[in-house]
Amino acid sequence: MYIACYCGIRAHLVCIFFFIFFFFFKQKTAYEMLRSLVGSEMCIRDRVRLLEVDQANYERDVVQWADGIALGSPVYNGNPSPRILEFVNSFDFQDDLTRMVGGTFATGAGAASGIESTMGAMERGLRTFGVVTVGGPSWRNAEGTGIDGGEGGNSDQYWSLALSQGQRIAQLADKLRRQPPVGPGTAPAPITGVTDVLNSVAVSLGRGRWSPETRISSTCESYCRGWSAAVGCGTCKRSAFSFPGGDSICIHPGPLGTGLLCRVNQTTLEVTGESCCGVGGPCELPKPSAWDFLDTSTQWPGGCCAGAANCAGCPGGSPLSDRFPLLNDTRTLAVNRRYFDYNTNTCMEGVRPVNASEGETRVPA
Repeated sequence: MYIACYCGIRAHLVCIFFFIFFFFFKQKTAYEMLRSLVGSEMCIRDRVRLLEVDQANYERDVVQWADGIALGSPVYNGNPSPRILEFVNSFDFQDDLTRMVGGTFATGAGAASGIESTMGAMERGLRTFGVVTVGGPSWRNAEGTGIDGGEGGNSDQYWSLALSQGQRIAQLADKLRRQPPVGPGTAPAPITGVTDVLNSVAVSLGRGRWSPETRISSTCESYCRGWSAAVGCGTCKRSAFSFPGGDSICIHPGPLGTGLLCRVNQTTLEVTGESCCGVGGPCELPKPSAWDFLDTSTQWPGGCCAGAANCAGCPGGSPLSDRFPLLNDTRTLAVNRRYFDYNTNTCMEGVRPVNASEGETRVPA
């Protein structure tokens, strides 16, 4: 078993195991077995990390990279391998893993050899740190996939159960990854008078014409955190975010609490769908350097976000705003509220009607 990851699913999944597990799969290498589950070498390289526990690093492989995690171990006197437990003990309570999905699998010499208790111990460890744990869709692996070596660990039944659990972890991890959190977060509630002023500032910036004198140079941290604003940039139209995967940027409050900013056409003064910061224009991003990796003072070193203005190249990614609540937060003033309709992949204005069906849509701006 490991993890089922399909090219249509964009979640990053890490599988941590103890090597003795492969005693029951000696006819296949680890890579061949994983490839048979995920279907393509590209998916394996881009979306899945298959690691023996001694190779795994919590900070690098779990916190900074993974959306889901699967732990596997042989039975050790009714318990997981001590090395697996040591890895779980390396988790940090200061990290928020409540949006990560996990699952477990184990091997044993017989049905009553401790397979279930081994999986249960690993699950308890994951849940202790907030991980959402799931089993497979069948009653045979509802609590995780157990391999009875006494019955032949290479049977088609075990492969099928393993695939179904891996697929379930991947699908749920992808869904949680795409679903932006709703709630107070760490940003304070906006003040009505201040919001009115900031809304006016957003309009004024959009009506201004930028020049080399007004152009700003933004750091990747400022850009990826949504802090950057410049003359010649106005609040993006909702249509700029009406596409699959546009949910998080649809409701991002941006630098002024009105939403992310886009460049304004300098002739028509119409807001375009192009990011305010990028190559050329009113807000320049830093150019990448071969020495960026030496800068360990920030999670957004040098020009990690340059090129296509993509923060995925930065270890810090695109975190939630620490200055304003999300635009779908109940504390955001009505004039700036937005939500994302997942049925139509449309960024919508206002508050989703309580009695509206999920398929109801409005014409985007």
